[in-house]
Amino acid sequence: MRRAVVGFVFVVVAAATGCAVEGPEYRITQVVAASPAGTDATVVLAKQWTQYSWWLWGDEVQQRHQYYLAKLDLAADGRITASDVRDLGEDDWRQETRYQAVADNCSNLLASRENGGVEIFRLRRGDGGNARRQEQTLARVRPDPAMGMTVHVGRALTRSGRHLLLADDRGVRILETQSDQVIDEFRQGPLVEVRRALLKHFGAAGTWWLSDDLRFVIVAPPLWVYEPGLMSTPEDTPVHLLGMDLHLQRQGLVFDRSTGRATAFATEIKPDRSARWWTRISDAESIDGDVLLLYGPESSDQHKTLLIVRPSAQIVAAHVLSFASEQQAADFHWSPRGGCMHVLEAPGWSKVEGRFVPDWRVHVCKGGAQCEVQVYRITNAQLQGALAHARR
Repeated sequence: MRRAVVGFVFVVVAAATGCAVEGPEYRITQVVAASPAGTDATVVLAKQWTQYSWWLWGDEVQQRHQYYLAKLDLAADGRITASDVRDLGEDDWRQETRYQAVADNCSNLLASRENGGVEIFRLRRGDGGNARRQEQTLARVRPDPAMGMTVHVGRALTRSGRHLLLADDRGVRILETQSDQVIDEFRQGPLVEVRRALLKHFGAAGTWWLSDDLRFVIVAPPLWVYEPGLMSTPEDTPVHLLGMDLHLQRQGLVFDRSTGRATAFATEIKPDRSARWWTRISDAESIDGDVLLLYGPESSDQHKTLLIVRPSAQIVAAHVLSFASEQQAADFHWSPRGGCMHVLEAPGWSKVEGRFVPDWRVHVCKGGAQCEVQVYRITNAQLQGALAHARR
């Protein structure tokens, strides 16, 4: 008896049937460092473009970023000059990278990048192209399998970039970024209890800050309750936590690691009785043991109010910035000890030689409680010209 064996061979050809590119656009993504005198700032510039591909099995859209580090000199006449531009590299379409200078040295950058839901913290040493060859991975924060996001992990980077706090299922630990050493770690205790309570009531860890002296941990609960496939507003139910009753819908806490005591604070406050919007905490720091909380400048109003407040609700300083539109601030850099603030306004339009061109504005507040505000401008064309001289 003869048997016939019939073989089937399938050949899949993966070929693009078309490709198009939109852009590029040029933008300032963040302020990573600034002089206390307010005369200059170091920013991250991004060249962004969108790539469209048509394949046999469907369409694909990729948004790409090329990052650069640049120094912005802020002239007395309101002009900005970009100089000392260096290439930081390109990221994948699924990623967006944020940088922070370590110990006021912009040659050492701590990069935070999300890749497929995993947040990766890397220390880049050196200058230009050498920095890419000297990257060191400090931590990988993996997403919650149920949520597909990293909202279940509390993380905080000190203002100097020297230390990174992570609060996850392993407990709470503090890393020294330059040596990659764990300097403090505990699996039980007040901060573990705080994270556990936030996960129970919100399904998320909220926003954490670690003061530069490592003494204070400030925690603000999330705005929303996170559930798989659903976001909702939290119930205003008091929770007994660290010896006090907290309304997590509208209160956060300051934990003093040296004494083990916790203090509550309001996560949102109104700048004044006539204000249309509440402003939410956006940063925190301690100066010689005095905890300061920064509120703003995220309000959906043309006039942005910045408030520096103690946990007791005592207002230390109040600043009002006048934006060209009601868009929220793109980024900001706060120097609490020097009393200086750099706020990056989302791009607007300026009239140059009879035509309107996109530009970026940097608002600089100097002088503590009696703030002097200066506004500086740079056009997209000037950013593009600066990137043409970037070094690797």
